[in-house]
Amino acid sequence: MQSKPIYVKPPTKPAPPPPKFKGGLKVHQLIDQDRPGIAPRQLERYAPPMREQYVPEWRAMLRDCGYPDNVVVLDFETYFDDEYTMKGGGLSTIEYVMDQRFEVLGLAVLDVFENFPDYEQRSKFWVGEEGVTRVLKHLQDKYGEHLERATVVIQNATFDASILAHRYGIYPPHVIDTRGLAYNWDARRKHDLGSLAKDLKLPPKGDTQEFKGLTFRKRYTKSKSRKKGPKLPIQVPTITDEQIVSLSRYAANDAMREWEVFTVMLPRLSRPKVELRVMQHTLELFTKPVLMVDFEKGEGLIRLMEAEIDKVVTPTGHTREELSGDRSFWGLLDRALEAADENPQVYYKPSKKGYILAEAKDDPERELLLKHKDPAVRALMQARIAIGSWPTHIKRVRKIMAQARALGGRLPIALKYCGAHTGRWSGGEGINLQNLGSKGHELVNAVREMLIAPPGHKLTIVDASQIEARVLAWIAGEEELVRKFANNEEIYCGFASKVLGWPVRKPRKEGGIPQIEARMKWARNSIGKIGVLGCGYGMGQTRIFEYADGEVDMDTALKIRDTYRAENPNIVRFWGDIERAVLYTAKYRKPCEMPRGLRFHSLPECDVVITLPCGRELYYHKVKIVPSECGETIEVWNSREHHWGHTWGGSLCENVVQAMSRDILAEAILRLEARGYHTAHHVHDEVVMCVPESQAEGALMAGIEELSRRPSWAPDCPLGAEGVVSDRYGGH
Repeated sequence: MQSKPIYVKPPTKPAPPPPKFKGGLKVHQLIDQDRPGIAPRQLERYAPPMREQYVPEWRAMLRDCGYPDNVVVLDFETYFDDEYTMKGGGLSTIEYVMDQRFEVLGLAVLDVFENFPDYEQRSKFWVGEEGVTRVLKHLQDKYGEHLERATVVIQNATFDASILAHRYGIYPPHVIDTRGLAYNWDARRKHDLGSLAKDLKLPPKGDTQEFKGLTFRKRYTKSKSRKKGPKLPIQVPTITDEQIVSLSRYAANDAMREWEVFTVMLPRLSRPKVELRVMQHTLELFTKPVLMVDFEKGEGLIRLMEAEIDKVVTPTGHTREELSGDRSFWGLLDRALEAADENPQVYYKPSKKGYILAEAKDDPERELLLKHKDPAVRALMQARIAIGSWPTHIKRVRKIMAQARALGGRLPIALKYCGAHTGRWSGGEGINLQNLGSKGHELVNAVREMLIAPPGHKLTIVDASQIEARVLAWIAGEEELVRKFANNEEIYCGFASKVLGWPVRKPRKEGGIPQIEARMKWARNSIGKIGVLGCGYGMGQTRIFEYADGEVDMDTALKIRDTYRAENPNIVRFWGDIERAVLYTAKYRKPCEMPRGLRFHSLPECDVVITLPCGRELYYHKVKIVPSECGETIEVWNSREHHWGHTWGGSLCENVVQAMSRDILAEAILRLEARGYHTAHHVHDEVVMCVPESQAEGALMAGIEELSRRPSWAPDCPLGAEGVVSDRYGGH
């Protein structure tokens, strides 16, 4: 009988000794200190010297981070209707803000410049364009032209800050996005204001839909009458006094809830001196864009992608509609399979709606159909896949162009701060600029080439070389691999040589015998690169085979796995060590520490907190220990998808290494911007700077220098970088 999962609770008996790790283990007791207004856990992180009078926690933190402790909460209310909206796949943020239909209905303001017994009384709503202009002028007189003497708090800053920037010319340098704070705390939860208020047990947020269609302007809409004949436009009624009062209460309540979320979530932000600057940098990628879009390139890509669809659809003799509809396509495929003397039912699978064709990417039946002996069956499947995938790429190209057109050719770089659990950025606005593709079809790869430098400027693109493999070797204490990285040895070729048993070198870019160079390229990339970069997180034989995409057989995949683990025993040991540390901390609520400054502890609201060597924290809010035949395994709750997910040492290792790599990149970006080199975009381990042509070479050298600089918290971690100067992003 299978054991029932047990949710971890504080033990009733003393915890056993902490697990032993290579290099020793330190067990810490977190000491509570009684200081009014400052949480004990956060005390050493950000608290300024003691003052005689009471200092709220959020204010102490802002002062220590160099942010103004005068806080202004802003929340715009704007016109929207069924067609002019951002919900449900409507307009993007920048299209909405720059549209001629845009109208500000009012602005809720909570101006916190001293301690008040009741902040609720300070939240005010300024009505209409005139009222908003007047209150913004008042705030500028008080806090500076760009509100530089205040910390501006906003929920979903890309929206409200875009209104400030593009409608009023105000660019606050100290913006804190409460949604960003929530992402930092738990990227897997919902982050809208209503969900945050519910999670934090605050008074509820109102319903925005109540104010759909409210306007001060003379507007017309289409008649919804079902009568035959022409539909004449009808005038939309303007907002009434009662609706203004209702909107004012709603907006003031929103501002108050944002303020409360801010005071709760800001103290939870680890490493705030760096993270607040990273949050501001992320926002300014959107509000101060510099990259431009090559519209001619985009239109050309759309034509070529449409041609790719026609190339596989035309031979089938059927229309796109017949091939895209489920029922119609299944009928066509069934007839083709029956004509090939095969039973179509074997290619179907059960679902909630009955049996459906097994055509998902991970369905083995799909691969069988694509390699079917009958050419008609193969042609139908190829057309089906093309119709499903190419329109997605075409839609993305069109969205990129639409968003750039809204801002005169410049593309706002939409990244979500801490969009991933590790703290990495994720993409937004329906274009996901974090995943433009570089290893797929040449037309998909060419989408990134639409991003170009403005006239008189160049793009300096710098890549942190093998950053995850280098960080992994350092954190796991794999000294021999660290030494090889430090000496700039060719790691991929060396590993491939050991797997294959013959010397592998980097392929020559020019000259050489083509067959030999192709073999060297295969060995370095399909054996060496996959082994070094993939096996560090516990990738097994089957996963290596799948990841290689037909470039290696199962026997070679097994040899890659075994060679990596034999060559890097400390990395393999690290997987077990970090898994035991998380198990120990979750089960007994006791802190422990691994070598290299990796620390583990629990909080009342979080089962496991991993503190990285730099001081930033990773949070695993709900951890469940599940008994199994092999001992105990770990499951972590995903709040967004509402399920428990299995995790183990390899996954935890991947989380930590990717988080550290993100921190190295973030620090380098901040240093480059402090040196005057503007970062226009970045993707995982790559930084794109946009500089005047005369500064391009200097920016390249600076980028390589900063991405190769060892951080103070990892002074012996070998880093490297390389880069190019280009007119456009991609093709290098």
